[in-house]
Amino acid sequence: VGAWAQARAAAALGVSGTSGKLKIGRILHPSPASPAANRGWAEAATRQLVELGVWSQESEIRNQESEIHGGAKAPRDFSDT
Repeated sequence: VGAWAQARAAAALGVSGTSGKLKIGRILHPSPASPAANRGWAEAATRQLVELGVWSQESEIRNQESEIHGGAKAPRDFSDT
């Protein structure tokens, strides 16, 4: 979420940043007011999600495989779960 929503969520939940198992983070969000600011948004948002621990490189690889297969879901390997 953006900075404002991050602050509101933390206030509503009574936490600051990380608290035990709960972690509130933020990522860039596209701006309709500034299309130029949106360049590279997908890469930046993916990187931030990976850093927050909510997106894995494996997820990104599956997403790319799905695009290669014309939007069809790529098979998932459940052997590590």
